[in-house]
Amino acid sequence: MKKQLAVGNSSFAMMMKTGSYYIDKTDFIKVLMKSGNYVDLITRPRRFGKTLFLDTLYAFLRLNPIGFNSNSRDFQKELFDGLTITEDKAFCDEYMGKFPVLFLTLKDVAGQNFNEAFSNMADLLAITAQDHAYLLESPYLTSLEKQRFEAYMNLGFDNTDANRFMASKSLRDILTYFARHFGKPAVLLIDEYDVPLAKAASGGYYDAMSLFMRSFFSVLKPDGRPLVNGMPILGKTVLTGCLRVSKESIFTGVNNFSVNTVCTDSESLAAAIGFTEDEVNQLLNYYGLESRKEDIRRWYDGYRFGSREIFCPWDDLNFCQYALESRDPQHFAPRNYWSGTSSNDVIDEFLGFLSDEDAEKMQTLLDGGEVAFVINEQLTYADFVDHKSDDFWTLLLFTGYLTVSQNLGNDRFLLKIPNEEIRQTFRERIQMRFSAANPSFA
Repeated sequence: MKKQLAVGNSSFAMMMKTGSYYIDKTDFIKVLMKSGNYVDLITRPRRFGKTLFLDTLYAFLRLNPIGFNSNSRDFQKELFDGLTITEDKAFCDEYMGKFPVLFLTLKDVAGQNFNEAFSNMADLLAITAQDHAYLLESPYLTSLEKQRFEAYMNLGFDNTDANRFMASKSLRDILTYFARHFGKPAVLLIDEYDVPLAKAASGGYYDAMSLFMRSFFSVLKPDGRPLVNGMPILGKTVLTGCLRVSKESIFTGVNNFSVNTVCTDSESLAAAIGFTEDEVNQLLNYYGLESRKEDIRRWYDGYRFGSREIFCPWDDLNFCQYALESRDPQHFAPRNYWSGTSSNDVIDEFLGFLSDEDAEKMQTLLDGGEVAFVINEQLTYADFVDHKSDDFWTLLLFTGYLTVSQNLGNDRFLLKIPNEEIRQTFRERIQMRFSAANPSFA
């Protein structure tokens, strides 16, 4: 009996316990943990598996809070049994189940205004604190620290000065309590770190949100204070998101900051998120769909991260699932699974500001051609209000509508539409809305 396909499942532990089909990315845990970087930021388009990758890292590193004996690692050994990472016993002995880990996803920190967004952030922080309620019993925390932690567990949703200040310092405090309780620096994992800023930019409250997030992430600054056994409270941070934001916008003062984007000319993490051709072939062969390789390639391939050819996992898994459920898997027609997966508010805002030259470039791309663009990798969401043409094309690249064909140097890249699915989405979402916003180009 074949393993089930867990489309949209971002829980590594759940996939392993239910025997779901899993593409082994565990070797990249070593790449991240041995990189020597204090902060690693990885940006990829939506639906490429960023959350599952971080959850896998979390499952591997997490130190069980109930004890420090070897039995607390039995569950992790069971989860990772047979995966590539376990072949390196020395690494597993040093890293598996050895770190206090705080894992947050900011995907729901959004709203029509700052009050709504802050309410969602406060809710997230309260739930996170409640998940670590054992800290209230820790012999290593002072009574004052326990009172403050309990306040985080019951953080009110009102956007008052006091609540906003408390929430902005919560990350620093919780990591401090982690380090105190476990006696070692913590690991911080944050998924969709840029969503609060993206939603704030389209909602008109970017200044308030960026000010809050700058204080929230201030814990990443090395302050030189040895808080636990002469060590800092935070030893490693991994962030994932869709768009790289300028270091100066919310990460001012953070050192040893490594960024890996869709433009990064590096092989170390190129295949960490997304499926390689070999992995797709493995998937198709396992389910008896090897005859569909060309359809998969034409519809869902075409992305390039570094020099690696990458397929979108969301599309590949959906196609396989629906094909296998159909009456005729060998002739099941490819569909567009990507179209409804992400918001286009910011993209839509640009469409009324593009020029006739942009319209020509758009048509060239739709016709299967390639166009050279200057890509602004230092882009911030605040820059979107200027509606610059280069920022529009940069946004399309980082959100997955375009991909790099060639690095021309000096921030210039030759871009193209990666595949038939995105071409269809590009035509329906961007060209048609552009024509509606600019009747003279219709």
